Amino acid sequence: MKVNFLPSQPYNKPSFGTNAKTYYRNTLTNECFSKDYYSSCIPCKDSCEDDTQKTHASIINSNATWFFRSKPYDWLELCKFLNSKYKNSEPVNIYQFGCSDGSETYTIIMSLLEALHKDSEKYFPIQAYDIDPDIIEKARSKQVCCNLSDISSIDNNTQQGFSKYFSTIAKVTPTSYIASANDILKDKAVFKVKSFLEGLDDIKTKNNIIFCRNFWPYMKDEEAKECFIKMRNLEGNNLFIFGDFDYDMNFRYLYTKCGFEEIFDGVLKKNNLQATMYSDDEIRKMDYHGYFHS
Repeated sequence: MKVNFLPSQPYNKPSFGTNAKTYYRNTLTNECFSKDYYSSCIPCKDSCEDDTQKTHASIINSNATWFFRSKPYDWLELCKFLNSKYKNSEPVNIYQFGCSDGSETYTIIMSLLEALHKDSEKYFPIQAYDIDPDIIEKARSKQVCCNLSDISSIDNNTQQGFSKYFSTIAKVTPTSYIASANDILKDKAVFKVKSFLEGLDDIKTKNNIIFCRNFWPYMKDEEAKECFIKMRNLEGNNLFIFGDFDYDMNFRYLYTKCGFEEIFDGVLKKNNLQATMYSDDEIRKMDYHGYFHS
């Protein structure tokens, strides 16, 4: 589907701190509403105006996410970079945490397919996790709500390939559609309910690409610090991908002190600079949310 480019839809950014909320975006009104990070999202039908919208209300109401979200600013170049790091490694496992309704999972899959073609196969299936069972149910449905900005982003990154990857099954507003993932996407991800802290225990192999993007400001202090400790204690050849939302805080200083360095746009790896690293005990004592305001 060819559409004119529209800028990314704005959304209300949540406040930081120990009482941070997860924000859900209604894709019809583009309004955000908050739920506690650890509670389930009950789809809101208040803004649905007709039977088509009500039928697809559980898909329309979703986490604040979208396709091809920035940082990396070039998803295909990211995939080429990752492939250069794992060209002679097999298998390579991709874990994605905070997968939401699958929009970013599909972004990763499409980027790999477009950038690497047949060489992308060794990276599938992606293991995609989210703490919210309702949002995982939506992801497993293989249906997403796309506005014109989403469709444009997909076209711009896939040589006008929206219809290659998705089929529209319902029009819910003049500018929003329910789209179903085509077969080319369907077997390339497995969606699971689990937190980042719990999911890190699933990583047992030595070649892992771990997407942990755009949820760090939401996390509670103790959980976030334990995640950093688990991340740097993982064995093997591991890379961690962070997002633009994470960099709104003084994130570079934080990840440096936890023992990581940035080697590509948003890509971190563990370093061995013991002199500059905090110990596990020092990480547990640091003011994690203080970095949001630095």
